[in-house]
Amino acid sequence: MKQAQYGTAQYFPTQIAGSPFACTVTFHRPDEQEEPLYTERHSHSFYELLHIVEGSGSILTDARTISYQSGFTCLVAPNVYHTRYTEKRGAFFSVKFVPDNRQDSKPDLPGELAAALDSLNAMGIFWMTENRHLDAIYSVLSSAMQPPATLSPLVGGGLVSAILSIVLEHVSSSAKCPIKRLKPTSEAGGLIHRAAVIDSFFDQVENANATMDELCGLVHVSRGQLNRIIKAQYGVTFKQKMIEIRIAYIKHLLTSTAYSIPTITSLANFSSEGNLSQFFKKYCGVSPTTYRRQTREKAGG
Repeated sequence: MKQAQYGTAQYFPTQIAGSPFACTVTFHRPDEQEEPLYTERHSHSFYELLHIVEGSGSILTDARTISYQSGFTCLVAPNVYHTRYTEKRGAFFSVKFVPDNRQDSKPDLPGELAAALDSLNAMGIFWMTENRHLDAIYSVLSSAMQPPATLSPLVGGGLVSAILSIVLEHVSSSAKCPIKRLKPTSEAGGLIHRAAVIDSFFDQVENANATMDELCGLVHVSRGQLNRIIKAQYGVTFKQKMIEIRIAYIKHLLTSTAYSIPTITSLANFSSEGNLSQFFKKYCGVSPTTYRRQTREKAGG
């Protein structure tokens, strides 16, 4: 099983209820040879909408496991840790968005919009099944984003605005939790695009085979600047983030597959079982074999 591989992120400035938002949209359609995928446990500094065009799987948060099929849409609030596993691969959209505060560090969002985002913050994650209006918009958006077609910011921003407005309306109408005031974020414009590029980079990391210089080249900053950006975005350094990803990958192989330890050693890019065990025990406190046994015993009740 591989980690998520994303298409190219496109930036679209847009508006929701007259308020400016910065958005990036990624449309991913797997090729015929692509294996099922997963994303390691992670969170974002912005809101993320995920729409499954085709396929099935599950999204795991610290509080619940949500199964999904084609037509599924969910919204994840900032700083909510989640993992996604696919059972049947297929096309999907990822829309990352945040209030655009370039003109005002404390945007005055309309009451209904602020309430919807406040509710989402309190829920952590919101999801809904098929909606014919959304399906029609996604169909247009997916066609417009197919290479070699290019989507203008005006059209892209309008389509994204319609999608987010419909979903947030459902959030507002279904909210059953107390409202908390929205905490504005300073991320906007180019910053949200850069954050999305960094997010996608880490989503694509497999076997600890990525380098800091690769990511520096993608976001056009120095190594020192990149570490400061990653520290602000995730609370850890590049090296620590890579360790987190590698640990999450090993845990996934131990708990979600029947692979032997020698096979996991190879898949996780270790030269020997001893090195794998030493690395895993350093960060998890137990050996891979013990972790697998304890996890299975816990799952078995």
